Amino acid sequence: MSSPSHPALAHQHGVTPAKPGDFRKPDSAASSVSTGTSKRTTYIVLLALLAAAAAAAWFIFSAPALPPGFAAGNGRLEANEIYIAAKYAGRVKTILFNEGDTVQADQVVARMDTAALDAQLRQEEAQIIESENSRKVALAQIAVKQADYNYAQSQYQRSNQLVTRGAVSGRTRSASNPTPSARSGARRLA
Repeated sequence: MSSPSHPALAHQHGVTPAKPGDFRKPDSAASSVSTGTSKRTTYIVLLALLAAAAAAAWFIFSAPALPPGFAAGNGRLEANEIYIAAKYAGRVKTILFNEGDTVQADQVVARMDTAALDAQLRQEEAQIIESENSRKVALAQIAVKQADYNYAQSQYQRSNQLVTRGAVSGRTRSASNPTPSARSGARRLA
């Protein structure tokens, strides 16, 4: 029950009113002991609370150690998108990394399906072999024509010798003459 502040009301409740001398200062010796102990206790409690708050803050805000190659910080992170392209068009056969993996410059990131390119390569190699074979046939034809010309030339020289001896007629010699067009054709092929 609270005591009324007005003296007339205090009388009704059975409480004696305070006298003017009751509001004096307490003894200085008694007050210094009780307030000194309470201040010291207050400081110790505050210091303990501050240490507990510091330990809690360190525990909450300390981050675990990051692995090498990673950085920590606050702020905005902007990434650059990198587009990759193959030198030749085709289908991707295998992808050698996962999205988000770190890759190095000049690292192979995918393998192309080269079946179509392999077929095209075999076709071109076949054309090279065909061209080489055509060249060999043409060289063989040149050799045949050269041999025919050489044979005709030797026949003509033999006929010339036989005409001078009188063994054959001039008509035979004309038949064995390699014509100028035959000679120029053989030379052109060579």
